[in-house]
Amino acid sequence: MFIDDKCKCFLQYKGVILIKPKHISILAAFVAVLTFTFCFWMVQIHKTAVKAEEALAIANAKEAIAQAKASENTFIDNSVPTDTPDTTDTPVETTVTETETPPELSKLVKLSDYLVVIEDPFYKTTPFLLTEDGKMVEKLIPVDDIRIKYGTLQKLIKADALLRDLGYNIVIFCAYRDEQTQTFLRQHYENLTGDVGGGYNYVAHPGKSRHQSGQAVDLTIESVGGERQDPTPYLEFTDNVKTRNHTDNAFLKVLQKAMVDSGFSIYNGEWWHFNDEEVYE
Repeated sequence: MFIDDKCKCFLQYKGVILIKPKHISILAAFVAVLTFTFCFWMVQIHKTAVKAEEALAIANAKEAIAQAKASENTFIDNSVPTDTPDTTDTPVETTVTETETPPELSKLVKLSDYLVVIEDPFYKTTPFLLTEDGKMVEKLIPVDDIRIKYGTLQKLIKADALLRDLGYNIVIFCAYRDEQTQTFLRQHYENLTGDVGGGYNYVAHPGKSRHQSGQAVDLTIESVGGERQDPTPYLEFTDNVKTRNHTDNAFLKVLQKAMVDSGFSIYNGEWWHFNDEEVYE
């Protein structure tokens, strides 16, 4: 069979079209590019689907938390009066509703009425070196339920939500301190260190602390697995507690960002201390 030299692409032999080898390579490269493009497209679709699932899971988790908090306001009274026979097996359900009008931002409120956090047992288990009748004795400082200004509480609630989304829980040491507690804490510092009149970076004199206005919080965080990485023990009266000494602490970075994003400022003298940026009279 005569082959035309001008034919660059195909040969025909007995009705069969033959492709030259160099064009087979071109075709193979085209198929490879097409296959890669298809795979890349499928990967992007998968990533989009995963992100959508994660967003849905977060939304479901938030809804579950909201429902759990709402259910805390409902309790069932199964008690049976001693002088009245039981006439029904149906429990009596009582719903406790919150006040429609929220408190003023400057009002001190009980923290646990609005937010469930882990309370560190420090004040309930640590004896303080106090002055009593001219002598130094070790006693526990009587601390009631943690209280806080309502305006500051709103910021703490926001920080709590941010941290929960990241897999952390707030662990709080204290917020508001009355004058007696601040006085005891100041005595403890002076008796322990001998630094009478100083120590402004650690324990303020009564009437000078933001804690006494309920607009400061001492806290840390722990992972959902219970892991804590506190830079130092709480109320360690040394320069080591200053925030500048712990810029590499991953837990502290997470805590600081959540608090700042929620309206708190960082106190450089103590890594655990955060102030509300607003002032409520």
